[in-house]
Amino acid sequence: MNKVPFYYVITFMFEAIGFTLILNCYKIAEYKLDLKLLTMQNLDVPLEFNYNYLNIISNNYRIAGILLSLLGGIFLIKILFNGNK
Repeated sequence: MNKVPFYYVITFMFEAIGFTLILNCYKIAEYKLDLKLLTMQNLDVPLEFNYNYLNIISNNYRIAGILLSLLGGIFLIKILFNGNK
């Protein structure tokens, strides 16, 4: 039975986690839009802190997702150029 090389596992793990974090940014953006619509309708919901907090989380997820995807890309390039060494 062939063993999967370590770099393959690391590469796909980083790519999957990074892609998931970037997708979570879009979910947070949808939630922020819902919050804006609620505040525009003058509903009694104090959401200013939540909205700023969601901005911070969204930016952190985006940065972490991009960095993990780039790290996975570096491992992928290493796999492509070095093969199964």
